[in-house]
Amino acid sequence: MIKTAVINVPRLEPHRPPTGPAIICQVCENLGQQVTAFDLNIEFFHACRSQSIDYHGFDGVWNQTTAPNAGQLEFIDDFIAHWSAEIANQNFDYLLVSVFGTANYFFVEKFLQQCRKIYPGKIVVGGMGVGVTTLENANRCYGTMLKDQDLIDDFVVGEGELAVEAYFNGQDFAGINNTEINQLDDLDSLPWPNYSYYNLDLYDYLKPGQREVYITGSRGCVRKCTYCDVERYWPKYRYRSGNSVAQEIIHNYNEHGITRFYFTDSLVNGSLKVFTDFCETLAGYNFDQPISWSGQFIFRTIKTLPRDHFDLMRQAGADILYVGLETGSDRLRAEMGKKFTNEDIDYQLSELSRNRIHIMPLMFTGYLTETLQDHYDNLAIFPRWQRYVADGTIIGVELGASLEILPGAPVERMIESHGIEFLLNHNNEPGFHLWWSRENPELTIKERVRRKLEVHEAAIKYLWPVWRQSSRLQELKDLIVMNNLHLTKKQQFYQLVPQQTSRIKQIKIGTLV
Repeated sequence: MIKTAVINVPRLEPHRPPTGPAIICQVCENLGQQVTAFDLNIEFFHACRSQSIDYHGFDGVWNQTTAPNAGQLEFIDDFIAHWSAEIANQNFDYLLVSVFGTANYFFVEKFLQQCRKIYPGKIVVGGMGVGVTTLENANRCYGTMLKDQDLIDDFVVGEGELAVEAYFNGQDFAGINNTEINQLDDLDSLPWPNYSYYNLDLYDYLKPGQREVYITGSRGCVRKCTYCDVERYWPKYRYRSGNSVAQEIIHNYNEHGITRFYFTDSLVNGSLKVFTDFCETLAGYNFDQPISWSGQFIFRTIKTLPRDHFDLMRQAGADILYVGLETGSDRLRAEMGKKFTNEDIDYQLSELSRNRIHIMPLMFTGYLTETLQDHYDNLAIFPRWQRYVADGTIIGVELGASLEILPGAPVERMIESHGIEFLLNHNNEPGFHLWWSRENPELTIKERVRRKLEVHEAAIKYLWPVWRQSSRLQELKDLIVMNNLHLTKKQQFYQLVPQQTSRIKQIKIGTLV
């Protein structure tokens, strides 16, 4: 019998067990394998706690915005030495390592380097982060880089459930050692994540004593927001039936006593019909204890959402909706590809308040074409909707980083037309945040930081709780320090010019004075 280890690595949120690896555990079990799951992210969380170390103090390291200090590096190295030995000593035939995103890269590379020294079996990586490319080279993904360095034997991207099964059956399949996407339309046929492989008592649940897990109801997104790279990984939006999603929630409630659920979907209500079916099924089930669910939610126009729609959501257990408001400027939101206005937001906040459903707005400053007037419109939302903070509808706000020029996002295709130029980051690569546009020259890196600070100040003034405010402000400090360093060195800007091959080349275009 094949022995397989399914490994999750930092950084992910410590509030729930990982869903992707839990699905792969079930896939391997269905293949007759002996499976063991290791969640090194939650183990890292508890290792930090045992030594009174701030788990989120490593965020800059994981995001690769700051280099680790000596103490952090020693802590990470010791942790990896312990767990790589622990895993290697169990004589697994395969190590399947989940790479969710770029925030895993620093850890996973050090972990794989250590595993290669002491583990003789095959190492396979998979996950969304494996298929990521860079702005400079759109044809070489992260999995290819790891394979070229002999840190792994193979990698898997795309529909992981099908690709992993094909991999173990020795079949060629889209996503095995390539970035091809062979999207499955019938998501209802895929296995559910098996959370019995994890110790559910280990997680730092947002509400103590109430277990919470992830739910995935769809892949892709119905929107094409200019700053978002989801379409790169899932070009076509697909969704499970509302009944299937509701039944998975009911199963986890009955099997594990789980009462809280968080959707991984880009939009939980991407399909209104499916979303309504889902809500009706849950509202009609007789739970002994109340259940609740949260996830990313899109605001729509007033005419598409009758009042009883929000009543049904409450009856189905809707709790916290994470909504990409992005900005207070209707003009800017329309340019981003959002299809709702501040008037639409007024209506939906009123209905959410009436039904005691909570919202966490997601916002960022410094969009590509943001003007000073757009910034003032952004500041105006804090007094405008302060009453919803007061009544508990708005429970916080995520003031994310300034615009990132992500590979595969529509904004990447605007690089040339907007005259976007980049500074190199500490890894000597064009920084996703370190851009400047010749079409909007007033929006410098320093000006974006200034506006972001004003947004923080407005949120504080009107008593909006800012999610992870200290770490967000630290990111701003790191950004301005990097900018000032470049100013001191008079570093050159680089322009990334897309070629017909879709590769991108660097061209030095002048010195920043």
